[in-house]
Order: sequence, then structure tokens, then C-alpha cells
Amino acid sequence: MPKQNSKIILSFILALAFPSLVWGAPSIAEVSGNISDGESITISGSGFGINGPNVVLFDSFEKGNIGNNISTVNNSADIGNWDTLGAVGSTYTTEYAFGGQKAMKIDWSVSWG
Repeated sequence: MPKQNSKIILSFILALAFPSLVWGAPSIAEVSGNISDGESITISGSGFGINGPNVVLFDSFEKGNIGNNISTVNNSADIGNWDTLGAVGSTYTTEYAFGGQKAMKIDWSVSWG
């Protein structure tokens, strides 16, 4: 068998046997910090790519008063504040609350522009 074919076959076998080595899947080595609501954690490891992991933050509407418009002032959310565009025609509600007591209700008939 020619040398080139044996390299291709070996690569294929490695890809099937050890996909994380071939495809560079992230590997978490350690998680440190207080894993609790509102606390910071650090995740270290390898294979996160040149830009690091994609971090997704979820916020709540717990700081608002039911029926009021969504506030856009500093600290109106647990992390930072809500954007003005997202607040147009939006109010605090208990309808469809998930992960807390409050949610945002949007009036789609209000113009955002």
C-alpha cells in the first residue's frame, strides 16, 4: 500500500477513535469560584478556540414593578441595564415568568422606530 494511503487511513481511524483530538473539542480542566446566583466563576481548560468560549448571560426582571415600563436606568437589571429599544412597549409582568417571579411583556402594536 502506498505511504499516502496509509496516512489517510490512519487519520480516519484517529478521527473515529479520538474525535476530541482531531476536532479540538473543548476540555474543561477546572471550575473555580462560588457557583451560586450572582457570583463569578472561572472555567479553565483547553480547546476553547482563539476567541474563548461563547458566554451567554441570562438576566431577570425581578427589580421592576409589575405593570411599569421596563426600566433602562443603570442597574435596572441584575447585570447592567436593559436597552432602550427592548423597553419600548414593554412592561413587567408575572405572566410566563420563568426562573423568577417576573417577566417582560411586549406590546407589539407600539412602534419601535
